[in-house]
Amino acid sequence: MATLGWVTAHLGTCFARSWLIAILVAGLAGLGVAINDGVPWLVAILVIAFLATVALSRTLDRDDRGIALGLFGWALACRLVIVLILTLVSTEYAAGGLLSPDGAGYLSGSRALDRSGFDVGSPFAFFGTYDIGQYYVFAALLKAFGSDFTVLAVFNAAVGALAAPFAFAWARLTIPKHAVLVGSIAALSPSLALLATTNLLKDPLVILGTLVIALCVAQALREEMKGWHVWLWLALGSLALAFLHTTRFYVAAYLELGLIIVVAIRLLQGRGRRPARTRLLGLLGAILVAELIAGSLGWPTSPILVSSQVQHVAETPAMQPPPQRHYPIPGLAAAVSIGRRVFGPYVWVMPERLDLDYLVLSDFDLYPDTLLWYLVLPFVGIGIALTLASLLANRSDPMTLGYLAIFVCVYLAQYLAINLSYRQREDILPLTLAFVPAGAQWVLARRPGQFLYGGYWVALTTAAAGHLILRSNA
Repeated sequence: MATLGWVTAHLGTCFARSWLIAILVAGLAGLGVAINDGVPWLVAILVIAFLATVALSRTLDRDDRGIALGLFGWALACRLVIVLILTLVSTEYAAGGLLSPDGAGYLSGSRALDRSGFDVGSPFAFFGTYDIGQYYVFAALLKAFGSDFTVLAVFNAAVGALAAPFAFAWARLTIPKHAVLVGSIAALSPSLALLATTNLLKDPLVILGTLVIALCVAQALREEMKGWHVWLWLALGSLALAFLHTTRFYVAAYLELGLIIVVAIRLLQGRGRRPARTRLLGLLGAILVAELIAGSLGWPTSPILVSSQVQHVAETPAMQPPPQRHYPIPGLAAAVSIGRRVFGPYVWVMPERLDLDYLVLSDFDLYPDTLLWYLVLPFVGIGIALTLASLLANRSDPMTLGYLAIFVCVYLAQYLAINLSYRQREDILPLTLAFVPAGAQWVLARRPGQFLYGGYWVALTTAAAGHLILRSNA
């Protein structure tokens, strides 16, 4: 733990001192992409993202402002360098020819929406889903900057980079000693960087929207936050919640569920003075406003969406599990299926070839964060259990994490129940890191915990070896 604290302190210093260099590197990479693509106005996207980071930094302590700018700068530089390299080495990438089925659908749908002048009749019937917010965002960008795929690639890179300072700002309020580490992972994770650049997905928007909500809730519940500032944060959180409602509805629904449960528990416990109760009711008001905004645009309420869509999603061909083998032991097939969702993609399976389209369209970009997931998974589980226990014990400290613990539990339960893509687990990685410190401290401070954690790695290594042997004999 002492070593981790030393690393965190030095990381913070490095980011604070190098933010200007990072911004210059990102600017040069962005300029290279704009010149290569022939769309100089692409730089405007980067300027807007930088101004948003500056605005966010003004809400932080003076010592943290440089860290936030450094996190954004290096995150953006990494992502834009990836986009620049891909556009230079692959004309197919620049034309949008290396996209997954989801990415290709988002690109064609956004172009169709742009060509129609945003008049396609019922958008739900046109797109065949209620998760259509990303189409309108992408189409608006195409209308403003042209129909090139690179426009959307740069935008997603900027959105992915914005997640880093927002993750840092949120973590500074919830797990302050480890905030720099959380921000660093959000900024420099190869998986998150590739997720935002090699494909055209809505995941960067979902990750940023989720972090905005988490930050708004944490700010609104701060005792130091007074007057209209509280309501400003609640209003921003309500807008972000409404956007998630239109883009990935169950993320908004599960966040609302977590908030409602935690607020109800706190009100029933009767904890806090009147200002605290007012803020709790303000959270419920923010949820109501978000539902009203989405409803005014034609979306059903979250409960209706969840009840009507989960079954539909589970029955679509893309969500069905692969054919199961016959196992001699009852229940082994289900255990294997759950294990695949928990530990996949299997990082011990190497690529069969090294051509770009194969690498881009596979899950190899998720390998770095999957290794991180292996490392922290036991700590996350224990940390969530400790947070929920503290919440029920009427302690004040887990308020800003209690609803996230509920959200993560429900979200991961759906992930295990439905054959969702691995990147859906990646989308909540920054939030799950908040539970690692408490879980790690509890596990590593106890000899049985250390023994069980070591046993976990022995079991995982044995399973990996067995899987490789089975593959080689298949």
